[in-house]
Amino acid sequence: MTIVSAEVALFLIILLGVWIRYSGYLDGVVEGRIFKLIVHYIWPCFVFSKIAMVSELGSAGKILFLPLLGIGSVLVGLSLGWLLLKVLPKRWLPSDGSIATFLVCVAFYNYGFLPIPLMETLFPEAGGSSQLSQLLIFGFGVELTAWTVGYSLMNRNCNKHWWQKGINPPSVAIVLAVLCNTSGVSQWIPQGLFDGVTKIGTLGIPLALLLIGSTIYGIFEETRNAFCWKEFFRVTAIVASLRIVVLPLLFLGYTYCFLAEDTTLKMILALEAAMPCAMFPILFSRHFDGDVQFAFYAVSGTTLLSVITTPLWLVIGFTWLGLGLSFG
Repeated sequence: MTIVSAEVALFLIILLGVWIRYSGYLDGVVEGRIFKLIVHYIWPCFVFSKIAMVSELGSAGKILFLPLLGIGSVLVGLSLGWLLLKVLPKRWLPSDGSIATFLVCVAFYNYGFLPIPLMETLFPEAGGSSQLSQLLIFGFGVELTAWTVGYSLMNRNCNKHWWQKGINPPSVAIVLAVLCNTSGVSQWIPQGLFDGVTKIGTLGIPLALLLIGSTIYGIFEETRNAFCWKEFFRVTAIVASLRIVVLPLLFLGYTYCFLAEDTTLKMILALEAAMPCAMFPILFSRHFDGDVQFAFYAVSGTTLLSVITTPLWLVIGFTWLGLGLSFG
């Protein structure tokens, strides 16, 4: 399947989420319950099923390198965000909450719910192979950084146990899956049990994409009276200048210079480079002292732009790194 048709399929599910929220089938309470269901049960089943039984997960060195690469990708974004703060007028980011929100919007990208189905669609052979497993392990590093560094940035009242936020069901599932795979324990898992876990996990991506659309529309409804097109375009331009322009170039340049011999790493970073802002800045802004309006503008703006920029960066990345997929 080509790049555009693969992305259209994902955005149709996101648009369905918008329609479901608009039609009143979902509200904030139900949305929150579904989100917890995904995070606590469905997504751990997905990652476990994709890692535990893979025949060639990779060397121990690579398994350790992948999450470090994910962590590094976020820290580079944070560093560039801090540099950009030095030249932005203070009136654009007047509070500590808006500064923190800006930083997490720039640094964190949709590392899972969009690139995983794109990998499965564009590279069908990757669905049950080490390639998808390694993408999930890479995302483990991003996830850890989100629940530690991102959490501490957004929650200025966090206590000394803030690092424990990194211990959550998806993270635990990835660690257990890797241990089961490398130790051979996974071979002792009853096939019926594993099939059940796999079937539960297949619900994760469609539900998550529906929630992305539903959440974006829900925030729009809540902030409709305060919505300002001028501010929307300004925030989108500021965040996109790094998230959708500079950082993809750095991702691809680093991959070309240092990881050119590893096809799987090239595939992973080409996909991740093309991603818009993650959704969690909106969630953190609502629960802590962030700027919800800024997060909404940044996430919705870069997500809309990604309809064009994601296929464009995928073509650039696949061509530059020699992965060879068609655009049309």
